[in-house]
Amino acid sequence: MAESKPTKLQMAKEIQHLIAAAQDMSAVMDLEPPIKTDYLIDLKNKKVTVSHLNNVVANLQADIKKDASMIEPGDKFHQDTHRVLADLNVKMPRPAADETIEDEDDVMPTSSPSPGIPDEDETEEVVEEEKPIKKEKKNAAGTTEKIKKGRDKFGFKIGSIISNLAHGLEDNPMTAKEVKNASFNNGREQHGNLRKFIKMGIATKTEDGKIMVKVKS
Repeated sequence: MAESKPTKLQMAKEIQHLIAAAQDMSAVMDLEPPIKTDYLIDLKNKKVTVSHLNNVVANLQADIKKDASMIEPGDKFHQDTHRVLADLNVKMPRPAADETIEDEDDVMPTSSPSPGIPDEDETEEVVEEEKPIKKEKKNAAGTTEKIKKGRDKFGFKIGSIISNLAHGLEDNPMTAKEVKNASFNNGREQHGNLRKFIKMGIATKTEDGKIMVKVKS
């Protein structure tokens, strides 16, 4: 038995969910320009045909999946947005395992045990000391000194998309189009992050409209 096709009303409701997710992503990720959402979906309008609604769904899904490549581990979306991303098979980024281990070390209890009562954490600490490989893992600078929470000099997570972008533009001004085609960027649209750099005060615009990142002195 053939599956029944969705009605125009059902399609319009799906589009509303996609638009809400797109607007949530644009706000949380500070996308510039934001994901396009100004589509005609008023079912009373004769121009709103099934074909038109199909095109709107396809365009929204494509734009959401494209900009989802710039999602950072710290981005917090509405629950409905997560459902939309899951339906589109978008996998949310997770912090690296090493960063998680360092975060757990940061909150390790330091209080002394009560007299006569064994400290349960002592066994865990001994185990950690028996695994010096994790403690002595070299950082990007080639030393064994830990970088707090895996952050670079701009305050971004090392190895993240935005960190690679900042280092790629350091003393190397580019236009938004040049950034998109740069080897460190893999074809991503980075308007939102470029705007964020300027707001943070770590980037400036040159006279010819290029963006350049500089570490604050």
